[in-house]
Amino acid sequence: MTDDFPTDDRTEDEISKYLSLMQEIDRALYATRDINSTMLVMLEAALTHTHASMGAIGRVDGTEKIWEEIRQITSEANQSTPADRVKLAELPWFSKGLREPRVLQCTRLPALLNIPEAYTWHYIALFELEADEFVLLTLHLAHPEQLPDLEVAFLAQLNEHALVALRHAYLYKVLKDTIQEKNEFISFISHELKTPLTVIKGYADILSKGMAGEVNDEQRDYLVTIAHNVRRMSTFITDLSDQSYIETKALRLQVEANSVNEVVNEVLQSYTVTFRTRGLQVHKQIPPDIVDVWCDRLRLIQILSNLVSNAAKYTPEGGQVVIGAETNPNKWDPDGVAEVVHFWVEDTGFGISPEDQAHMFEKFYRGSDTRKLNIPGSGLGLRIAKSLTEMMGGKMWFDSQQGEGTTFHFTMPI
Repeated sequence: MTDDFPTDDRTEDEISKYLSLMQEIDRALYATRDINSTMLVMLEAALTHTHASMGAIGRVDGTEKIWEEIRQITSEANQSTPADRVKLAELPWFSKGLREPRVLQCTRLPALLNIPEAYTWHYIALFELEADEFVLLTLHLAHPEQLPDLEVAFLAQLNEHALVALRHAYLYKVLKDTIQEKNEFISFISHELKTPLTVIKGYADILSKGMAGEVNDEQRDYLVTIAHNVRRMSTFITDLSDQSYIETKALRLQVEANSVNEVVNEVLQSYTVTFRTRGLQVHKQIPPDIVDVWCDRLRLIQILSNLVSNAAKYTPEGGQVVIGAETNPNKWDPDGVAEVVHFWVEDTGFGISPEDQAHMFEKFYRGSDTRKLNIPGSGLGLRIAKSLTEMMGGKMWFDSQQGEGTTFHFTMPI
């Protein structure tokens, strides 16, 4: 370290330079949420602004008693290199109670970190992230007076700033790992449940067709109920699986040009019986020569199916559902493509209350309307539809008046 840091009789210029430097270090510390990168920023700052030329930093697992994920910078290398894990038993000075940084002698550390034997003195700082989780920083010194008081004071400031950044990065890692474990569990459960559901559906179909003997009307009603609930469970499992893939960014899309009319006709065909049973009038408002959209065909069908299904479920008997599409300049997303196909699904159903509108795309949210809560659903469909739309370069939104109906809109690039 040179004259970057103010002395007791510091000038305004020295104070300004010092504060600017600490702000620069803060920006670097918070530029990443990866704890290993944050640790490396801290080590580089410590070496850049002190007379120490070598150092190492890594995480300490107090439960396993291991210093691991160590990165070190030596005078022979201009960049960081990994170091082998070190057992805490090899560091007789280590203690969880090592609250204050200190300079101490350890003749075993050079061999453990593969640095020159002359560096037997070390500046040691320990940072507690949570119980039994720490970060250990060491700066390797040729003699104990290598760090003047001014540099020790700087390191104290650096430690204070870095501790907050390290804890934030560690909490982000814990959260990320927890979400990953949750999604892996969901994927596993979804896969395991599909097999018995397929078996149940298969046997229910055999029984309902009379292949295992004559079935009376009451038994047929039971089998219809079984089949209905199997479909509900299958849909819920698929939604959970899709949401898991979306959150882990593991969902793969096959994007290509697709005919809007073909996709819409396929969706409407699959809901013909539903519309007829519920006495709903269905209207299609799409020009026959509308341009193709650039998307994953199956996922576009999934988005439209979700919106059409909701419109059918939440519109009283005798109501109306409109599905439309038109080519428009992309006024909804200034950062997106210049032109899009604007889709909409309009119904004359229950509508959405102002209180519920702010939560419609949240996971598992079903609203507060008791009429809707009595209708089966996973509470994931809209969230998945919105995520899929955005993954394919579009936007999704809605407008609604309670008691008058709802229109969901989304765009797809062309």
